[in-house]
Amino acid sequence: MSLTKRSNKGSALTYTEVDDNFTHLGGDGTYQFPATDGNATQVLATDGDGQLSFVDQSGGEARTVKVDTNGDGTVNSTLDSSEELVLTAGEDISLAENNGVVTINSTTPMAEVSTISWHGGPPIAYSTSFTSQSSLTTSYISTPRADVLSELRPTANSIPKTRIMQTQARFNASMIGGNGALHQNIYQRLQIQAPGSVNSVINLGEATSHGFFGSSYGAIGICSVAGDVTRYFTAGQGIPNSGSLSTSESGGNYARAVHSVWYNPTANKTYIYTTGYPTHVMSSTSGDTTPNMYYDPFNWVSTGTYVTLHEVRLTKYIGQNGMYDNLTSHTMLPYGSYGLQYKFEWRKTGSGPVNLEDLVSTITSLPTENTV
Repeated sequence: MSLTKRSNKGSALTYTEVDDNFTHLGGDGTYQFPATDGNATQVLATDGDGQLSFVDQSGGEARTVKVDTNGDGTVNSTLDSSEELVLTAGEDISLAENNGVVTINSTTPMAEVSTISWHGGPPIAYSTSFTSQSSLTTSYISTPRADVLSELRPTANSIPKTRIMQTQARFNASMIGGNGALHQNIYQRLQIQAPGSVNSVINLGEATSHGFFGSSYGAIGICSVAGDVTRYFTAGQGIPNSGSLSTSESGGNYARAVHSVWYNPTANKTYIYTTGYPTHVMSSTSGDTTPNMYYDPFNWVSTGTYVTLHEVRLTKYIGQNGMYDNLTSHTMLPYGSYGLQYKFEWRKTGSGPVNLEDLVSTITSLPTENTV
């Protein structure tokens, strides 16, 4: 065996510096190098009997990863040993890693439910306005006999949600003077205190005009915005109040009432129909655009103003004294995460006596996204 003096002592020993006589290492020459160089990324491995050879790198036993991408319990994709498994956090998924352990958490908020009820006495929560056998009059009045005031709680973690209110009120109606059958109309309306446009206004983004149809007071303007934004337009069933659009964040003279909203999945656009008199909310020329279109479900009214969002009517034929009936309503409350005060009011139109006896109202908040 011959030894060669190296000119560069600071560098690592290379394969070319090992001649034909220097192929063994170890105290007794038990490790024998391969005769030729290996391929790129290969490593030296021993066969356990003194022979070294170049082999491909391996992370251990190769295993197939099976993936259920749609969550139905069946495997519809696989990863073989040559592919990498990459975990990526998303809008509803967060990831954490500690000492090689990956924790996957869902950030989707849960639904919330709150209830107010009254049965023959003052209701719970924030109201003291009912008295037993509350008698209705022919107009909405803010008196203890026909008005209940409560509070719509803010949703948890300031996450905007669609809120649905289901209400059932029970009435006792009688004939005039104890005789004479009649038809009685009973009305219920829901009013919510506006939180101020700084809390309720939503920027829908760039809008495109699609002109208008009709004329004078019957003119209707049409515009569209990108994506599905119909979740914002939830309030206003039963009355002509579904909020307003404006090209100004502060509303102003160009705010126009919303008539209808629908989403076109083919075009991926939401089309909004608004009052077109005296002018369209934006340019009446089809194809024109505006950089920002704003929507306020409370019509840019002053903070604290009560806005009627829903009204429903029950028509009852009174054929005998002490007839009972239930007035049931389902109301989509304004989209958002803020807390609001609300109140129910009732009235009648007929001459016979009508008493409100029971009320149960439940609000369910359903998350639609995780960020404002």
